[in-house]
Amino acid sequence: MEVIVIGNGVGGMSVASKMRGLDGNVTIEIYSDEPYGYYSRVWLPQL
Repeated sequence: MEVIVIGNGVGGMSVASKMRGLDGNVTIEIYSDEPYGYYSRVWLPQL
């Protein structure tokens, strides 16, 4: 199975993680405008 995810925010990463859990052989491509990988913006003030 091949999955394309648009956006690497919470929703996109949740979908990718769930798909990987359902099928370890799934190919996942994630497209985003973000220059960096996913990070939790909620925790930024505590850094």
